[in-house]
Amino acid sequence: MFYLYALTSIFVAWIWVDYFRLVDIYDRDSLKNLIITFFLGGISVPLVFLAHDLFIDQLGFGITGGFLNDLLFCILQVGLLEELCKLLAFLLVWRIFRKQINEPIDLIAYMSVTALGFAAIENTLYFSSYGSLIISGRAVLSTVAHMFFASLTAYGLLRWKFLKHYGVGHFILFFGLAAISHGLYDFFLMHEGVRAIGYLITVFFFLEGVSVFAVIINNALNNSKFFTHKKVIDNEKVSLRILIYYALVFVFQFLLISLEKGFNGALESIGISTVLTLTIVVIISLRMSRFKLIPGRWNPISFELPFQIKREKEPSGKKSWLKIRVKGEAYNEVYLSKFHHENFWLCPIGAKNEYLDEPRLCYIAEKLFLKNDETYYLAKIYLDDNYQRWEYILLKPKLKGKKFTEQRSPILAVLSKADFTDLSDSTLELKDFSLMGWAYPKAYDKWEKKRA
Repeated sequence: MFYLYALTSIFVAWIWVDYFRLVDIYDRDSLKNLIITFFLGGISVPLVFLAHDLFIDQLGFGITGGFLNDLLFCILQVGLLEELCKLLAFLLVWRIFRKQINEPIDLIAYMSVTALGFAAIENTLYFSSYGSLIISGRAVLSTVAHMFFASLTAYGLLRWKFLKHYGVGHFILFFGLAAISHGLYDFFLMHEGVRAIGYLITVFFFLEGVSVFAVIINNALNNSKFFTHKKVIDNEKVSLRILIYYALVFVFQFLLISLEKGFNGALESIGISTVLTLTIVVIISLRMSRFKLIPGRWNPISFELPFQIKREKEPSGKKSWLKIRVKGEAYNEVYLSKFHHENFWLCPIGAKNEYLDEPRLCYIAEKLFLKNDETYYLAKIYLDDNYQRWEYILLKPKLKGKKFTEQRSPILAVLSKADFTDLSDSTLELKDFSLMGWAYPKAYDKWEKKRA
């Protein structure tokens, strides 16, 4: 079974190695480099064992049941030690791939993959000790948590390296946060005094960590020197890939439990914790795929849940219901990014479109972020067949109701304004523009205009 557990641990790590290959959109790193990083990250586990053998076990510092003692033990002997060993392994990786680690997302990705090497060995040891029942919990919570803690250290390095007004103290601060977060995560699970509700506290803490992790990745992408609006993250592809991968993990876990406890035992293992873990996977898959890419933007880090619960009313106003919405930019900009700085046909939707009565050549000149970072596209629309006369319009993707045509082209609101010189005003919103009609884009080389 050991080899099956090791294979499972490696597959779980692959989920997130592949994830970083999908979100590293500007200057994608070699898979070979990430695989080497993964195996080098594994050496951080022997470093932990070595530290225990050399001096830590001689201190006699362990879990006693006392609140302060156990808290310090988890922060210092678990959190601080493990994050320090992961950092040492990463510094070796950085030394080897210093030329390849050339943008902020690389620091996050390589540090996270280093943590995945640590998590894979740790998971294998835990699976071997406690059996297949813990696979899904560790595959989701523990593995992602290891990446999150490591990403805090990487974020301190990132800001020290790429923001000149931050010094080494800033890095030490974030490394300390990583150690404390790691220690608290373990404390809630290990301390007898909070064990009754420790799992729920851990899940709550974990979900807040997912939000922070997503902001860190978003900031790293925003500040890449290779930034371009033509490259965006396909959030539907990313979230679906995560869901499929974890579905395979759950299936494989079921098969392993069947080998250990029989088919009926595997069925009995499915309970509330399984449903909760599946729910967490769905939340992770959505939040970790939704990013608003704004060049140069540093979004503030705050501890918050990755979803919000809002009460919404029906159009009639008679009934209302609670709706859970995962945070982040839900609209998949992959449908529009290919038209950025490109000519395309803007085609009318509906028979009564007085402004746009036939397809017209259009060119997206700029991507704008106005009030609440709502996305608009400043475009030139040509008014004659010689393409000598043109005027500015704004295009805004439709975000509610039917958002795509039957051919999966995005439906766009065509907007106008008397004066386009003040579009740098970030207080502008939809009500400040006039709706001229609805349209959809069509690639320039795949559409023929019907002209006499």
